[in-house]
Amino acid sequence: MAIGSVGIQISSALSAGLFDSLGSYSVSSIRMLIAAFVLLVVFRPKIKRVTKKDWVGITLYGASMAVMNLALYAAIDRLPLGIAVSLDFLGPCAIALLASKRFKEGACAAGALLGVLLIAGPGGYFNMIGYLFGLLAATAFAVYTFFSEKVGKSEGVLLTSRSRFR
Repeated sequence: MAIGSVGIQISSALSAGLFDSLGSYSVSSIRMLIAAFVLLVVFRPKIKRVTKKDWVGITLYGASMAVMNLALYAAIDRLPLGIAVSLDFLGPCAIALLASKRFKEGACAAGALLGVLLIAGPGGYFNMIGYLFGLLAATAFAVYTFFSEKVGKSEGVLLTSRSRFR
C-alpha cells in the first residue's frame, strides 16, 4: 500500500508541473494511459475469461475513473487544490453515508461529508465552473467507488490473473 501511495504522490507532483505546457486534459489522459499499461504488465489479466457482465462493470469503472480524473484536473485548474480535492471526496463520502447500516457508521459518514462541505464551501475564492467540475469529479468518484467492489470481486478480471507478485 505504501508503494501505491508513493506512486500516486510522485505522479501527482510530475503532473502538476505539466499542466501549463500540456493542459489538464492531456496530463490526465497520459496518466490514465500509463496506469493502464502498468496494470496490464503487472497483472496480465486473462482477457478470454472476462464475461460480458464483467466487461460492463469494467467499462463503467474505467469511464468513471476517466471522467473523475478529467473533471478533477479541470477543477484544479480553476480552484485551489484543497478545495478541488475536497469537492472530489464528496463522492465517496456520499457512498459511505448511503451504504451505512448502523447509526455510528452513518454519523461518521455524515460528519466526513459535513467536513468536506465546510472545507469546500464558498467562503472566499469562488469559481462556478471550477465547482461544477469538482462536483462532476465527486459524482464520477462515487460511481468509481461503487463499481470498484463489483469489478474487484468479478471472477474473470484480476482475481484469476497471474500476477508477478503472488
